[in-house]
Amino acid sequence: MAIILVRHAEAEDRALGTPDPERTLVAAGRRAAKATGKALAALKVDPGVIVTSPYPRAHETAEIIAHELGAPLADDSALLGLEPGDLAGLTERHGDDLLLVGHEPDFSALVLAITGARISFPKAAALKIDPIAGLRGELRWFLRPRALALIAGSA
Repeated sequence: MAIILVRHAEAEDRALGTPDPERTLVAAGRRAAKATGKALAALKVDPGVIVTSPYPRAHETAEIIAHELGAPLADDSALLGLEPGDLAGLTERHGDDLLLVGHEPDFSALVLAITGARISFPKAAALKIDPIAGLRGELRWFLRPRALALIAGSA
């Protein structure tokens, strides 16, 4: 069971007054999500399912990546406030090889809890955690948006 985490891409600014659960991607966010999806395809990432937060900015990011990977998509509210103990339920509902699209600070806290790595998780970045035992894992790779764009050939 490997877990790929992707933080949603750039969304509308909170200062514009759109309630947080309703914010959608901006054009730059859609481009970054497409580059992330293309890069993951080039890296031969092949999840059984892409599971996303139901918030529009995450769902849109997941849809774009799902299109690039040809993978099925599922919403799961567990990705709102995700904690390490939620992973067992996600795998029970969706299978072992997951690509999760969600939010900060949940993802960086999850990475710290599982791998011990302290990271700053930018929008549209991706990482892979390989399991070791129980809720422990190894951070296999962590790619920021610029690296993903270079891999995708869109930089």
